[in-house]
Amino acid sequence: RDGVSALAESGSVTVPTVALNVPESGVILPQQKYVFGLQIETEAAQVAKMAFQQGGRKALLVVGETSLGRRIAAAFTRQWKALNGDIADEFDYSTEAAALTGLREMLTTTAADVVFLAVNAPRARFIRPYLGSLRRADFPRAGCAEGEGKQEGEAAHSNSGCTENASGQAKVH
Repeated sequence: RDGVSALAESGSVTVPTVALNVPESGVILPQQKYVFGLQIETEAAQVAKMAFQQGGRKALLVVGETSLGRRIAAAFTRQWKALNGDIADEFDYSTEAAALTGLREMLTTTAADVVFLAVNAPRARFIRPYLGSLRRADFPRAGCAEGEGKQEGEAAHSNSGCTENASGQAKVH
């Protein structure tokens, strides 16, 4: 996203150019430059709608430490609140034992019926066992990964929203 913005503002686009992402808001595209991409914010909003349609009303967010993770969480939150859903709490991703114990406590004290993960795929795999105390088969866990296997700070080019119930059945949308 930053690269697309930098290219758009550089003045160096002289031939037709297609960028597979969109620039930051407020950046004006030069002639000859075209963008294509499903914004991760749109996907997060779609996941919020799906989780709400499946009966979720109180969401707990697990948010990564990157700006992308924060953008994903903010988009989910905007849509969730527009649907009159409640954000029960937010957990800043951590691997520290005390923080993970706090996550388990959050799950029981908030009565959340949806957990939304705004982290990359390796972090989602790491955090999943700490959500294991949620044994109801209909408990939705949903997320938009920052990109399969991406390193910190790298954005994903394409993601798909999905929900997964406690029995591990995934519904990809």
